[in-house]
Amino acid sequence: MQDEVYMRQWNDHHTALSQGVDRLIARIRERFGRRPTTIDTAYAKRARLRPDHQASPATHALLSGLAAAVITAVIFTGGVATVIAPQPVFAGPVYTEVSAPELA
Repeated sequence: MQDEVYMRQWNDHHTALSQGVDRLIARIRERFGRRPTTIDTAYAKRARLRPDHQASPATHALLSGLAAAVITAVIFTGGVATVIAPQPVFAGPVYTEVSAPELA
């Protein structure tokens, strides 16, 4: 009997759930669909904003690699710290006396 109730609820609400998921996927596609597809268009606007900056491509590559290494090290260190973090130690059960004269 309870299974039948669950199935009826599922059938009643499945359409609304599917439409909500479809709307969510459409929003995600719309948001990320506007992103530039090539590296040239991604940084073209930023390059126009700083015309006085004349760093060589080798400098950009070096700094990008350094940033990637630092970010990787930070993520790795955070993951290791999470895994090997000390677990809380409890001394044991705590017994307290409760006095409730109205219950006696």
